[in-house]
Parts: sequence; structure tokens; C-alpha cells
Amino acid sequence: MGHHVLLNIYDADKDVLSNMAGFEKFADSLLPSCNAQILTRSGHQFDGGFTTLYLLTTSHFSIHTWPEHRSAAVDVFTCGAVETDRIVVETLAYFRASRHSLSDLLR
Repeated sequence: MGHHVLLNIYDADKDVLSNMAGFEKFADSLLPSCNAQILTRSGHQFDGGFTTLYLLTTSHFSIHTWPEHRSAAVDVFTCGAVETDRIVVETLAYFRASRHSLSDLLR
């Protein structure tokens, strides 16, 4: 029924982890290019990090960042032909992460 990717990012760039507007610009371009149609986006900038949630036609994409720990948690749940592997690779590159863990579940 669905493909659920849980990505934990470690040792990432603190400045990038703090920049919600920059991330949303990145994701606004990345998601449609990976066959993920965006319905709406909502986010909140905290004193340091941010949380952003994208509602997709195929489910959702969310992220929460902790710049003080140089980490982020990303959740991608989709069905259909969304290129989740590419979303993961490009997100890791965007945050300049040197370590990560990944769980890839069929649900």
C-alpha cells in the first residue's frame, strides 16, 4: 500500500539546519521533480531549528531539525511512482550530512 522511509541525519551543517526558508525552497523544487505532487505545506521556525510538513497527493513528507545537535529527522510516506531514493540522496547532500541512518518499510 505504501513506502515509508525514515531518515535520521547526523553531523549536518548547523546553518542549513536552521534555515527553514532555504529548505522549503529546496523541497518545493525537489519533491515535484521526484514525482511527488505537493498539495500544501506548513512549517514552524523555532529559536534554532524548524519543522516542515508537506501534504502530498501520495501521502506526506516531513522534517524536524535540531541544529544544536547537528541532526534532523525526515519522514517520507508515499505510494505510486515517487522517487524516494532520490529524495533521500538529495536531502543528505543538501544538509551536508556526514552520517545517517535509514529505515525503508513497505506498509
